[in-house]
Amino acid sequence: MHASNLSFKDWFWTMALMTSTKNSFSAKEVQKQLGKKRYEPVWAMMHKIRSVMGLRDNRYKLEGGVEMDEGFFTTAVYGTFELKRGRGSQKKTCVVVMAESEEVSEGERRQGKPNSRCRYFKLKVVRKTNTRTLIAAAQAHIDSTAEVTTDGLPAYNELDQVVMKHIAQITPPKEAHKLLPWVHTAISNAKGILRNVYRCVDEDFLENYLNEYSFKLNRRYFECIMERVLVAGVHQKWNYLG
Repeated sequence: MHASNLSFKDWFWTMALMTSTKNSFSAKEVQKQLGKKRYEPVWAMMHKIRSVMGLRDNRYKLEGGVEMDEGFFTTAVYGTFELKRGRGSQKKTCVVVMAESEEVSEGERRQGKPNSRCRYFKLKVVRKTNTRTLIAAAQAHIDSTAEVTTDGLPAYNELDQVVMKHIAQITPPKEAHKLLPWVHTAISNAKGILRNVYRCVDEDFLENYLNEYSFKLNRRYFECIMERVLVAGVHQKWNYLG
């Protein structure tokens, strides 16, 4: 809220709207709800809130059993040039997705449901899917005592250098959702929200949108997520002043 021309009431209303649903609101819709004439201040306010959400989640690392994979999200492309296809397309931005999961006991298993359950997620934008970037992402967001499961991508081969155990399993693309069910669920749901609410987002701001998604997903059992946003903002400001 520092140096903002918007009132505290505008900030509180925006935080309430952003946390009132597992989907989201576009800046244009929030502008309409607040009755503001200008779009840009509302857009900037929402991205500040998303940044704080990401900074809060960065304080925590995933532990225990962790699924890890990468997803490719469609982002806006500017200029006129020939577009590549596949993973190397200029329209695709790579996101490393990590999910903390645990096996479900025999008595709790249900037919047609995954044999594991998940609580916490991380979605982080990376520029390349090489060993260096993937290992750095794991080191930053996964505890060193974790047991990480991935597919057979060679870039994950050195993962055991930063975690206690690495399980790499070569899996056909159509079967990947069985090996890493929670990662693929998170990717699918995130893409659906971005597509339905924003149509297309800029690569530079993709991680902010994913910050909002994962922040709310990680607190889906909380009664009032807005309070957690306020706590995150106060804590971040306190650290900044310190």
